[in-house]
Amino acid sequence: MLEDDKEKQEDKESLFKDFNKDDFGYEEVQDLVNQDIIHGYVDGTFKPNKPVTVRQAEILLSNMTRENVQANGNGALKFSVIAEMMIESLGLGEVGSFDENVETLQGAGIFTEVEYKEQDPVSRVKFSIYLHRAMNE
Repeated sequence: MLEDDKEKQEDKESLFKDFNKDDFGYEEVQDLVNQDIIHGYVDGTFKPNKPVTVRQAEILLSNMTRENVQANGNGALKFSVIAEMMIESLGLGEVGSFDENVETLQGAGIFTEVEYKEQDPVSRVKFSIYLHRAMNE
C-alpha cells in the first residue's frame, strides 16, 4: 500500500466522531466509506440512529449500483419504500406486497431480522448494513 493510500485509509477509519469501532454496524459502515458509497456529515459525524431519507437512500443505492436510482416518496425512509427500492435497483425480481418484498430480501440475505413493519423508519446504520449485505451477496 502506498503511503498516500495508507493515510487516506487511516483518515477514513477515524472519520466519524459519533461512531466507534465497538458500535453496531461499524465495520459495515467503514467498508462502505472506504468504497466511497456512504459519507458522513460535514461536522464529522455519522448520526447512526438518525432515520435515512428517501433522497439519501436514492443517492446511496446509486453510489452502490453506479446507476440512477429513483423512488416514490420523500421524507424518512420507511421499510415499505426501502424494500421496493432495493428489489428494483438490485434486480431481485418483481416488486410485490410488503410481505413478499420482505421475503425476497430475506431470501437474498439482505434482511435477516424476523419482523419488519411497513411504516417504521430505517436508521442510517441499518440502511448501511443492508447495503453492505447486498454488495456481499
